[in-house]
Amino acid sequence: MMSLDNKKSVFKNRRGIPFLSLIILLNVCLGCASVSIPPEISDAIGTISEKKSLCEGMASKVKKDFTRDTKEYQKTNTLYIEAKAAFDGWIDRLKFDLTADIDINNAATYKESLNKASEKGDIFLKYVDSLTSEKTKSIVAVTSILPSLTDAGIKIWENYRIAAKEKREEIKKGLDSLKWKAFDEI
Repeated sequence: MMSLDNKKSVFKNRRGIPFLSLIILLNVCLGCASVSIPPEISDAIGTISEKKSLCEGMASKVKKDFTRDTKEYQKTNTLYIEAKAAFDGWIDRLKFDLTADIDINNAATYKESLNKASEKGDIFLKYVDSLTSEKTKSIVAVTSILPSLTDAGIKIWENYRIAAKEKREEIKKGLDSLKWKAFDEI
């Protein structure tokens, strides 16, 4: 059993919170006995978490490389806020569509939300890549995040539809842990 001091140190280190959330989500999903969660849902959550971590990490890099008063810092902050809003909106849209049992393959509002999240995330990553490539010869290969988010959303939706009611609630709660941190929290 983890001591109170160890628990406090896990939560003091903010980088451990998304990882801890993912572990809790997977344990809850896997701990329910009524219906097993296929590995595809784990893959999908991992993909979304990876994109979240990439964007947060790149924002952190810019915050270390540029001071608050520079145009690079300000533009990064603005683009990050826009990408975060679109990404978090997509997650909320996915949760709503899961609850309403809407087929995301045919839902125009879902696709709009997904496309906006991908577009804003791509714009953010391309801008940050242009800044970092000037300094460090590009540390990230910027490709569209749309295909991986599309695939992740569909996997979650397909598996959500076959899950028992208790598991459905846990899946939706787990999606909340994949929302981005505010720029000032990074």
